[in-house]
Amino acid sequence: MDSPTAFHLSGQGKPLPKDFPYKGEWLVERRIFLYRPENQQGTGIPEITPVHRLNESEWCFGINSITLSRNLGIGSHEIFAHNRRRTLLLVAVDDAAAHERHYTFQIGEQQASITIQGAPEGPA
Repeated sequence: MDSPTAFHLSGQGKPLPKDFPYKGEWLVERRIFLYRPENQQGTGIPEITPVHRLNESEWCFGINSITLSRNLGIGSHEIFAHNRRRTLLLVAVDDAAAHERHYTFQIGEQQASITIQGAPEGPA
């Protein structure tokens, strides 16, 4: 498999603020967060994308760590270690349909895509 060029993920691996409504880390600081769902399960069925308003003009959205780790074939605790080491790469962002984007992540040679519907508009 060719190694695609990964996006630069500013603030990757930093913890979310203490008063943040989700537990996890930033993938892209103030834009995309990786979170641990409260029920500690990934259902495999479509779920509502968590969105959080940072201030009047900034929104961010979350990716379920259990779903992403399962799709990449690793343990849910490992996904955060890869995020902090910056070995969790974002290699593609594609607009699939109106209000829908595919985010493709890679760890080593393994890739997995997550489809996000209804996330705030703006750069990856």
